[in-house]
Amino acid sequence: MSSRVLIPVLCVGAVAFACGPRTRDDASVRQTGTALAAANSDRASAATNKSSTKKASAAPVQAELYVRAHESAIRLALYVENTSKKSIELSFPTGQTHDFVILDTLGREMWRWGRGRMFTQTLKNRPIGRGESISIEETWRAASLAPGTYVARATLKSKNYPIEQQTRFTVPGTRVAAR
Repeated sequence: MSSRVLIPVLCVGAVAFACGPRTRDDASVRQTGTALAAANSDRASAATNKSSTKKASAAPVQAELYVRAHESAIRLALYVENTSKKSIELSFPTGQTHDFVILDTLGREMWRWGRGRMFTQTLKNRPIGRGESISIEETWRAASLAPGTYVARATLKSKNYPIEQQTRFTVPGTRVAAR
């Protein structure tokens, strides 16, 4: 192939690569937001302070943690909903998208879903459409867990929308029949 043809083809390829689609990285979004905030700080100080009268915008992602405890198993469910008016994409730095932890009343860790598991070391993205939700459910077969009150904690390991929810729950005990 002639160099007169090869060089323009390589230049067109380099421009196409540079202008191609990119995944959204929260570090670049943060840097852009910081730069915009710094650039607008002079204008904001000169303008009247209208931001104090505006309500803070709601988080685009809402989550709820549900626990159903039985004597031999504990079922945990984390529901994550996109409450924004547009689709979002959850970015995970590894293959581990979530984790569940059970703590006793003293804060000691009784069980962790991710302990002893291996996860891929690749980036993972999960889109959630407007108004859609995802459900993450796990079960712990806790035959040795004593009756009592515990705390369940769920963590969404998203890099751009990290969420942690916790709730108290009670493990029922065996009932002794009255004589």
